[in-house]
Amino acid sequence: MLRNAKGAIYLLWSNHIHRLAFDSTKQSVTVQRFVRKLRYSMDPVRYTCLVWPAQMDAYQSASAVFKYPVCDPGSFNDAALTTERRSQAQL
Repeated sequence: MLRNAKGAIYLLWSNHIHRLAFDSTKQSVTVQRFVRKLRYSMDPVRYTCLVWPAQMDAYQSASAVFKYPVCDPGSFNDAALTTERRSQAQL
């Protein structure tokens, strides 16, 4: 339990920032959500290289595709609420 919070607490998740602030006079917590504007490409990056595997006679070609992770807190919250509703319905 956080009793004497001075200032704000920031939670960061990918390009989402949540700011939690406690107002002791009102005994309330204010939550603000900010979404960063991405200034770089989120297109997949193709990577190709040569590797020399152990106990092999030569290099071998290897490749991979790196994709930007999809982090949508809205879908996470929706899934949590749906699960909670299902649990309550079973009672």
